Amino acid sequence: MSTYDIPSVGSGTEPLTAPTNVGHANLHDRVRDAIGNIAVRLNSLETAASNAVMNIQQARLAALTLSVPGELAVTGEIIRPMIWNITGRSVTLVASRITVITPPVGGSVDVDILISPQGPSGAGPMGFDPAGMTVAGSLTIPDGMNVSATLNSFAATTQPLNTFVAAIVRSVGATAPGSDLTIQINRNL
Repeated sequence: MSTYDIPSVGSGTEPLTAPTNVGHANLHDRVRDAIGNIAVRLNSLETAASNAVMNIQQARLAALTLSVPGELAVTGEIIRPMIWNITGRSVTLVASRITVITPPVGGSVDVDILISPQGPSGAGPMGFDPAGMTVAGSLTIPDGMNVSATLNSFAATTQPLNTFVAAIVRSVGATAPGSDLTIQINRNL
């Protein structure tokens, strides 16, 4: 009996063996089965690779959340925390949406998503004046509503290395400002 290093159909772990007195047709059947088994294994590998790519893409998408508890006000200050890009490369802003628990009345809630100027690579002084920042996009919650439309198109889509993403409330409802703001920003790392 001679042994070939070709897997057989079955558990897939035993080698294909051919006794010396096997007929030609039987050998063809065994080879066909072995090729079928290779095709099944290849399909399994392709599926695993596809799943790995989807997992990597999902892992690269990061959702950032900023929140302002309580009643909203226009203060001229950026909402904290600032989300720094310290990934070693530029990242892409993908989408954003804002939500309030209590809707504004007598006007809309308007929020700008900001990208800071390039900051120091280490510790050092940094200006936090919103006037010096780039408006990446603007979101609006209409009067009487709780949720903005999703922002999928940013004026500035790239967040360079050593910059931070922040937000600022630009306007609130005149009668009731709205309260408990949540800002979600999705970045592709």
